[in-house]
Amino acid sequence: MDGKNEKKSSNSEKSNEVVPLERWFPMWRTNLNSCWLDSAMILLAHNGTLWNKIKKDPKSSLIANIICNYKIAIRILNSAESIQVADINKVHQLLDSARKNVFDYLKVKIGCVEGIPDSAFCALLNILKQNKEIENVFMIKFDQIIHCQVCGLTRVAETEKTIISFPKIKHFNPYGVVKLIKCPACTTPYHELRFIYKTLPRCLIFHFENGAGSGVLVRHGDTDKWMDYDNLKARMPRHLSFAKELPYLNLETTYILIYEANWNSLTKQEKPTSTN
Repeated sequence: MDGKNEKKSSNSEKSNEVVPLERWFPMWRTNLNSCWLDSAMILLAHNGTLWNKIKKDPKSSLIANIICNYKIAIRILNSAESIQVADINKVHQLLDSARKNVFDYLKVKIGCVEGIPDSAFCALLNILKQNKEIENVFMIKFDQIIHCQVCGLTRVAETEKTIISFPKIKHFNPYGVVKLIKCPACTTPYHELRFIYKTLPRCLIFHFENGAGSGVLVRHGDTDKWMDYDNLKARMPRHLSFAKELPYLNLETTYILIYEANWNSLTKQEKPTSTN
């Protein structure tokens, strides 16, 4: 990606590409109740692991198309001292084109209808499934362990998913997840189901079914800066940037959390080869 502040890689080693920090970032304009889809796409567009996994060809996958178009839009917004109307129009054409490709795909997969709000979770799940190589980036294997205090049932189930979903949770942190379910034997509610990870991908996605909020918070991977992406806010600017202000996060108003490995904390051997 071009930019004055970006370091050039040496001839002997290609550096991993990171999401730039001191730049303006475009927004998807909400169109016909598309905020559910915009939320899913912005989470993918700012995923540093995917920036280093996708192929150059935007036709190779839906995610490649999203990120390639988003990168071009970033360059347009930051390539001149002043942004012209023609630049803004070009940016929106790129973002609208990426969204249309995704919507057309999801229309077949999940039956979404233009103008009717749908699920950001279902959008993410099916976009990831569209390309096996990308799906594997998020695939996690874990054991689910339940012990019923009423009937004594103990069960361990090995599970493999790209997104871990919670209908109801007791408490949450990414290291020790406990959710509440009905006992499959005696059907009494609110028994603890514990998770033990067997493999960990570079990215972890958690979905909370009973969240109640809107908007997306994006944290820059190498800093403590955040970007609040909420296109339902009044007076929302056309372009966004990362800021030092820490957001207030409440799980009761959170639908989706994505954790991503910090590229700077990985050794040279651990870092995957960039296909960009």
